[in-house]
Parts: sequence; structure tokens; C-alpha cells
Amino acid sequence: MTHAVRRREEAARALGWQANGSMLLARDAEGAAALEAQAAGLRGRGVETHLMTAAQAVAQEPSLCVPQDGAALALPSDVQVDGRSAAAALLQQCRVRDAQPAPTHSPRASSLPGPA
Repeated sequence: MTHAVRRREEAARALGWQANGSMLLARDAEGAAALEAQAAGLRGRGVETHLMTAAQAVAQEPSLCVPQDGAALALPSDVQVDGRSAAAALLQQCRVRDAQPAPTHSPRASSLPGPA
């Protein structure tokens, strides 16, 4: 295993990288039409998509509750990272490089004027 491959695998573990796909759900006919449009756009960019009827989605994932006029869009090549792991890894790299993260502001402590 090369050094670059080993570093990439270590980074993926640190970020909580999960290559397990995702499924988007639509609860009505309007949402189903939006999923169809999204699927077409993604396919145009080379992303593998599987548009399913509500019955097909429930057959694949029995715990789903998709109304009859709903639909699902499976994206088998989608990946996710664990947000907390990613934030911790980024902060660690800032510390290693002696960089300072940008300050954060909570809505309550913000200096921006609020609603009157």
C-alpha cells in the first residue's frame, strides 16, 4: 500500500466517511415529480440514480412509510461524512498547522440586530 493510499484511508476514517448510498423520499405526487427532475439532472452529470414507485421503495426498505402517490430516488454512489468527526478532524488540522478557526456566533450572542 502506498503512502498516499494509506493517508487517504486514514483521512476517510477520521471524517467518518461512509460510502453507503442514500435514498430520497417524496410523500406526494408533486414531490415525486420533483424527484424525477432531480434524477434527470443527476443522470446528466453522470450520477447513477434509481427512481422507484412507493411500492418499489417499500419492497426494498420495508420500514419505510411512503404514501401511494409518493416515490423514492436511490443514489447508490452517494457518500456521507460524520459531521462531528469531520469537524474534529478539521480542528485538529488547524491545530497542527497553528491556524485559528474563525469565530462562531450563536444567535443569542450575535451582534446583529434582531427583530424589533
